[in-house]
Amino acid sequence: MRSCAALRNPADPRRHIAFQWVAIKVLPPYRLADSERKRRFVREAQAASALNYPNSITVHEIDQQEGEDFLVMEYIDGKSLAHVIQSGCGSREAVKYGLQIADGLAAAHAAGQTIGRTEPGLVLGTAGYLSPEQVRGRVLDPQSDQFLFGIIRYEMIFGAHPFRRESAPQILAAIIEAEPEPLPETVPLPLRWIVERCPAKDPSAR
Repeated sequence: MRSCAALRNPADPRRHIAFQWVAIKVLPPYRLADSERKRRFVREAQAASALNYPNSITVHEIDQQEGEDFLVMEYIDGKSLAHVIQSGCGSREAVKYGLQIADGLAAAHAAGQTIGRTEPGLVLGTAGYLSPEQVRGRVLDPQSDQFLFGIIRYEMIFGAHPFRRESAPQILAAIIEAEPEPLPETVPLPLRWIVERCPAKDPSAR
């Protein structure tokens, strides 16, 4: 992720120049190695940019320069969720942040979007954040996002990924076959029930 100041000119360009910080996400070429992957990425980015909700990021532009594809997104100052997880996140914080994530997902689903939707036989995404049905290259629905939501909530509470392994193939195998290590009994039972139910292998059990 790269950040830069973007020039904005809402009024007369000869008299006013306004500066706005934006985040630039440069996409690795291998992620968009073929036309189908690129078409899918552009479609999802456009859908995300159309979603106007406080708990979702605004995508300003999708572009390419010198062979590099990139997104121009809303810049939000503060700590990333990854930093919060690494620093330690108690049950109270896990509930607070989890509610914000759930609200954003609910808004996306209500608008007819599914984050990370795949086509049959096509596997795309980060190895540690794929649902079992996505690993198998199946068409997804909102229940797949529930699985990913459970992974993130687990990380927030446990401080580690539920299917952590040494390599991407091992992670994918664990997502399909393994069960996460149980959360400590010190975690409140209602929160533990939600976090342990979301990563169920069977979508109907989530």
